[in-house]
Amino acid sequence: MADMFNSLSLDEARQAGYAQGHAEGWQEGIEVGLHEGTLVALRAAVLRIVTARCGVPNDQVRLRIASETQCAQLYKWMDELVMPVRSQSTDDLWNA
Repeated sequence: MADMFNSLSLDEARQAGYAQGHAEGWQEGIEVGLHEGTLVALRAAVLRIVTARCGVPNDQVRLRIASETQCAQLYKWMDELVMPVRSQSTDDLWNA
């Protein structure tokens, strides 16, 4: 009889651990998805602004935008692109 209770406790512990792990994995997945989605949206916005302000960007500029992994840097580029005094070249932007 004692073994049945030990098994039940172990089984309940496994289920609780599974549920907790599943919930944590779900939360992490949502956070990563939101971060990646934000990066994609910011990259697209920067590319559109560059195209509108400076014309169609070359492959080097496109690669620089696509490879950026920091939202803060993408926001900084957006701010610099929409400032009242705008550069007509992307060279100043990437070197800033």
